[in-house]
This record gives sequence, C-alpha cells and structure tokens, in this order.
Amino acid sequence: ATALRVNGTAASEMHTYLRFNPSGTLPVVRSATLTLGATSKVNALLVRTVSGAWSESTLTWALRPTAYGSVNATSPGIPAAGTFTIDVTSLVTSGAPVELVITTTATTQAAFSSREAASPAVVPSLSVTSGY
Repeated sequence: ATALRVNGTAASEMHTYLRFNPSGTLPVVRSATLTLGATSKVNALLVRTVSGAWSESTLTWALRPTAYGSVNATSPGIPAAGTFTIDVTSLVTSGAPVELVITTTATTQAAFSSREAASPAVVPSLSVTSGY
C-alpha cells in the first residue's frame, strides 16, 4: 500500500505502525526526528512506542501490538498535504530498534505516504543524532 492511515472514530479506528532499525548510533541519543509525508490534512497525532512482537506481513487489528505507556510525542495539526516532523527523541534508545504506533483522537481520517510511495522525499524516515 502506498498510504498509511489513522482515524480516531471508534467505529472505524485506524492506527499506523512503524519500525526503524537505526545503525551506527553512539551511546547517547541527542535527538530523533520522525518525518512523515501527509497526503491530506492531518489533525494532531499521538505517538507511542509499542511492546510485543509483530510482523508487517501478519499485522491485523486483532494481532496488533500494545501501545506502551502514555503518549510520548505529539504533532500539531497540519493544514494541508506536505512533509512534517515530530520530535521522538524520548522514544529512541541507542542501538535498539524503534517501534512506534501513531494514533489520533480526531474523527477525520488522515493519510501519509508509505515506504512504497513514488517519491522518496515523502517516505517515513527517522533521523537520529547521537554522541558520547
């Protein structure tokens, strides 16, 4: 699929799950930024880490991993399609995979480009700055 979606409506709730495997990071994570390419207007997003094993090929609503703890990062609303960033520094541990779930409480569906999008500029990405 070329789109990832979120929706907070109870009857049609949707979450987006992302996994990144940063390599070459040093012991201390100084900053981490998640970049997403919205294909529509986006209301505020909530980002949490997830716990439990999951696979992209077998992920379903019934088999989804559990969101871990409280909301760790948020984004403001985005008025139109375009690329935007979310500070996820508190969610990244040096040398460990980063597994996130993105949700919203908004009742309007929002969509983002997936890694299968035609333009690499809008594919979800994680930028980590680390040091000692």
